[in-house]
Amino acid sequence: MKGMSVTAALLALGACLAAQPARSADGDAALAKRERLREFSHKKLLELYDKNGDGKLDEAERAAAKEAFGSRKEDVRAKALQHFDADGDGQLSEEEKLAAKAAYHDRVEDVRDKREDVRDRKENVRDRKEDIRDAQHDGGKRDKAEDVRDRKEDVRDRKEDVRDRREDVRDAKR
Repeated sequence: MKGMSVTAALLALGACLAAQPARSADGDAALAKRERLREFSHKKLLELYDKNGDGKLDEAERAAAKEAFGSRKEDVRAKALQHFDADGDGQLSEEEKLAAKAAYHDRVEDVRDKREDVRDRKENVRDRKEDIRDAQHDGGKRDKAEDVRDRKEDVRDRKEDVRDRREDVRDAKR
């Protein structure tokens, strides 16, 4: 099941990337990112479905990938119906589709927030390591005002993290 979700994501990503028009060739960062993702997607598909190891997907291998993607698509559809079909008619009305779309966007936003939190924490760790190196470099004598500022900033960051976590818990309860 987990392999199928990876497969579905890779196939969908590959299809989206293939459909994207090429823009400028002058180092466009978005174009370069799409190219890297397309290359990764292709490698992953070969890794998962190239059973004979020839570096290409033959008819049978391509059919297996499409079948895995199709079954995953049906699983996603069934879960969406289960969660968002409020009237139980087996189809999503426009209101239900909007609710599903809003839930999806909320989930994406949550993931972005969590990634940002991780980046912030890593940055704090780097800053602390740099502070330690600085303190060791100057014989253990540090500018006390800078140290106080750093500690106050750390406290503010921790309080903000606590507020964010409380907000996440409140959102999850809704």
